[in-house]
Amino acid sequence: MTQSLSGALRRPLHLAVGAALAVALIGFSYVPAQASEATDDSVGDLTLSATTWNPGKGAATKNIKVTTSASEWTAAADTDWITATVTKAGVKIKVTKNEGSARTGTVTVTAGSASQAVVVTQATAIKAEKPTLTVEPKKRIKVVNEGGQVQYTVTTNQPGWVAVSQAEWVHVVNPTGVSGDVLTVVADPGTGKARTGKITLTAGTKKITLRVREVKVGKVLTLTAV
Repeated sequence: MTQSLSGALRRPLHLAVGAALAVALIGFSYVPAQASEATDDSVGDLTLSATTWNPGKGAATKNIKVTTSASEWTAAADTDWITATVTKAGVKIKVTKNEGSARTGTVTVTAGSASQAVVVTQATAIKAEKPTLTVEPKKRIKVVNEGGQVQYTVTTNQPGWVAVSQAEWVHVVNPTGVSGDVLTVVADPGTGKARTGKITLTAGTKKITLRVREVKVGKVLTLTAV
């Protein structure tokens, strides 16, 4: 009787444990993840083989390679001397002959929502003016042995000029100026002995030298533009 009762008690316990285990397994059952739709984050991406071009003054052509996931692209120039044409591989850019100063334009390439610019800078057709620099008077100017000053009128096609003395006894009053300005040079009193010095006058890349000489002849100073 006792054994039968014990078995009867165990059966409900087994059933309860089995039911609980079944619930646990159901609660933690594996559910396969559903495949999500593929997304293309590169749509609208755009890469150009070059973003600058510096052609010479003559007519010229350049091909720009376009790399993009978009199926098509467009190209537009912001000036009439540049022509942009879409090709299978990218964009063909043409420039006309330049007959004036240097000029800059832009070609904008667009693919989807992305865009890139190609900056085109064409060289000038104007020849650079050769720099000039002269002083007046060109003849020697005598200064008494006690010292004194001389003046030169400086003419140049450059924005300005600079004068630097290379001798301690020769001084430049106004070391900078523009074309038409007067350069004033002051010499210390002479020593009665021969001595030389120079002033370097520069305008752009042009340079001339004003040579200063004291000669022991009649005790005079002479300044000569060379």
